[in-house]
Amino acid sequence: MKEIKARPLDENNKEGKMTSYIFFFQPFFALAMAIFIISFNKEVFKNNLAAQLFMGVFFLLVISSFFTNMPYIANGVFAEEVCYVKNKVFYYTKTRNFLGTKKIIKSFEIPIREINDVKENEKKLRVTMFSIFKPRNSVVIETRDGIKYAIMNDFRLGSKNDTNTETRQERAKRIFNEVKELITEAKNENTFNI
Repeated sequence: MKEIKARPLDENNKEGKMTSYIFFFQPFFALAMAIFIISFNKEVFKNNLAAQLFMGVFFLLVISSFFTNMPYIANGVFAEEVCYVKNKVFYYTKTRNFLGTKKIIKSFEIPIREINDVKENEKKLRVTMFSIFKPRNSVVIETRDGIKYAIMNDFRLGSKNDTNTETRQERAKRIFNEVKELITEAKNENTFNI
């Protein structure tokens, strides 16, 4: 049984994990810093409109980070996706290993005969300051019922000692080809093993 895994962080990538945790907890650090600054300079913030405006924009950026980067990191960077075919059924599981707790985020199984098409996700990803860690699934599986499953995150966070020079597009293409080959082999496999 061939198993395909997609993991943005390798298990021994300490630099990548540390970077992810810093970005994940960055809004909390920023809020603590803002409260610290305000508590020492209360008079400045009471009378100065520019300081109030600056803190308003600062708080807006922190709040937007709560709703963008944090979910992307928790559900994308710390996730591991595994798919395989067993007994003519395609199995997929996405688990999150965050702060030592492993949790299943998404899991499904599809009979191979129900899979109508396997496509590469052609959606381009625009990187902004709030989407640095945004995951993009590289494979779209469509069933006979018209249900689409987007799977296999192509994001990868390397380390300073990393020898893998694969770009995000190359990684997405490789993952897509592996999943398509896995499903095609299962569809073409002889059901009568003598």
